[in-house]
Amino acid sequence: MIYLIGAGLMAIEYAKILNEMRVDFIVVGRGALSAKRFEDKINKKVSLDFKTLDNLGPKDLVINSVGHTELYSVTKQLLNLGAKKILVEKPGAVKFSEIIELNNLSLKLNSEIYIAYNRRFLSSMQKALELIEEDDGLSAIHFEFSELMDRNRQIQKPEEVYRTWFLANSSHVVDMAFYAAGNPKKFSCYRNGEIKLGNQILPASYIGSGITKKDIPFTYSAYWDAPGRWRLELLSKNYRCILSPLETLKLMKRNTFTEIDIELSQQISDEFKPGLYTQVKMFIEGQVGVMNIKEHVDRIDFYSQLSGINDPIDLMG
Repeated sequence: MIYLIGAGLMAIEYAKILNEMRVDFIVVGRGALSAKRFEDKINKKVSLDFKTLDNLGPKDLVINSVGHTELYSVTKQLLNLGAKKILVEKPGAVKFSEIIELNNLSLKLNSEIYIAYNRRFLSSMQKALELIEEDDGLSAIHFEFSELMDRNRQIQKPEEVYRTWFLANSSHVVDMAFYAAGNPKKFSCYRNGEIKLGNQILPASYIGSGITKKDIPFTYSAYWDAPGRWRLELLSKNYRCILSPLETLKLMKRNTFTEIDIELSQQISDEFKPGLYTQVKMFIEGQVGVMNIKEHVDRIDFYSQLSGINDPIDLMG
């Protein structure tokens, strides 16, 4: 059986896909209002009783789609209830220490946790990786995670999410970069200036470079108090694949400056969030590719130095 935890907007996205796959699933929600909205949209009953999860078995799959600030506590509860395979909405938790604790607990209980970074499965990303592989592999990467902070200030979020905005939001594009190139091994990180988000003071700009465990050099930048958007560039000997917006792909060939629009295979369905269908399918079928929490933990030192988020990370070791 598949258990979908939460009945909010993200749960609705997962439910659309599970229905399309024609698989049976049980929805366990946490609030009457979100449950009613879910039932109206999906036409499926939501249980508001967590005792429904007392019947979890070793072969059951769980998708945790609750809000950011509850991801850690709900995942921990699921592990203690006996869940053996959990897909947790990104970024898994809002504190580095919580991510590490969940990884340690999953190892202790012989359970598997996966983090739902679905953008790595975008058609643009998959096509770029295909082109790079045909050209003898990746040479370098560059990524940008500039944010529209004026717009973000209008989004009502808990202060803990504002404080960890890089992890909660910007890490989506960073995951795509390291999915292609491997996790960082050596790096230098610089931050400058200040901006305000909620009651939090965050760096205004970020810049850095390094090399990954696959010996791929990388550079990055972000400007949170200037115009900009997310961007990923994958370089090989003869190609520069440019994803900006991330759902699109442009190709620059060696000895030219022309950016050619690459036609992408049609998404499975426009009604699904891009990349989400493929991710859910791979999770259910047990395919390699969905981010394992161990891979997430391996990035924490880099994420901390890049972002300046000073969460305790002494549980690492």
